[in-house]
Amino acid sequence: MKKLTSLLFFTALLFMLGPNMAAANIVLYKNVTLIDPLHERITPDTYLLIREGRFEYVGQEQPQILSHAEVIDIQNHFVTPGFIDTHAHISLGAVSFTMEGDQFALFAENQREIAAWNAQKLLEFGVTSIRNPGGDTRANLLYKNAQLASDIVGPRAFVAGGIINTQSFEGLAVAVNDEASISQAIAHQAELGVDFIKLYTGLNEEQITIAVREADQYALPVIGHLESVSWLKGAELGIDHLAKSKANKPIEFGYYTFDPSQRRALFKALSEK
Repeated sequence: MKKLTSLLFFTALLFMLGPNMAAANIVLYKNVTLIDPLHERITPDTYLLIREGRFEYVGQEQPQILSHAEVIDIQNHFVTPGFIDTHAHISLGAVSFTMEGDQFALFAENQREIAAWNAQKLLEFGVTSIRNPGGDTRANLLYKNAQLASDIVGPRAFVAGGIINTQSFEGLAVAVNDEASISQAIAHQAELGVDFIKLYTGLNEEQITIAVREADQYALPVIGHLESVSWLKGAELGIDHLAKSKANKPIEFGYYTFDPSQRRALFKALSEK
């Protein structure tokens, strides 16, 4: 017999097995075909013993179990460790904007109910861990802590807070414009308990350098979604995780610009349609 010594590897999911696991204190699954991606191995005729919702044994020898344990035969089904979604804005809902004259404002809706629904769907597809790369700080932490407390059933979460950018986006991004505001934004998120700092497209090299330095003070990894700076330069500046970035030069979409006057014109045109 082989005791399972690392719950991290099998934090998982029996995503084809339904709610039975939660219904009984002790459940033995037999005839499991186990997929082990780490060692690139498929093991047939495996037993999985789960006690109080946790894996206690994984192996090909039948374990001794109590008479009241539930035994479930899952012949022709597969079991794998849970998947990780590295880009899941789990609390984010509808996005909207308002336009008054030349002034516009962006809004993102965040709700616990949205997070709970997304969490359930992620589990159904075998995702048991997520990285939430930014959004409303309190909403993201609300989901993370609710999941840890078993108030919401869903993937465990590692989260960034409000995305740090040069333009405000209520419910999604925090506006910064100098060293003091960058430092304040990162310190606030660190105090609340985020796992990452997320930097966005409007920041220049100097601002990214400041942000990375500030995040390092709290031992927080930095995620970068870059456009005005290439990902090569971002890596040189100390960004740990890169998302949606171009290798050697800024992205030029034409319509997608950070020039304030052009943005105002774009949103005004959209609001009149």
